[in-house]
Amino acid sequence: MARGTEAEPIIKAETERPGAVPIKLEWWLSATSGAYRVTDLVIDGTSMMLSYRSEFLTIIERVRGMLAQLLARLRPASAAADV
Repeated sequence: MARGTEAEPIIKAETERPGAVPIKLEWWLSATSGAYRVTDLVIDGTSMMLSYRSEFLTIIERVRGMLAQLLARLRPASAAADV
């Protein structure tokens, strides 16, 4: 599906802070089971989904596929995200 459609809308906003350059924000959504979910957040043209994917791949390469090490690195970040 194409982005920016009813099924996958993009919500755009821009910050306004005195004395600072505005920051452009885009929330990319996807309709799933009758509800919308955020599938990506784009900040000033940088996709957070792609950034995290790249970071995740770097971690996998560092631990050379050793699952126990990978899980040990991911658990603290997962616990922090549950807050």
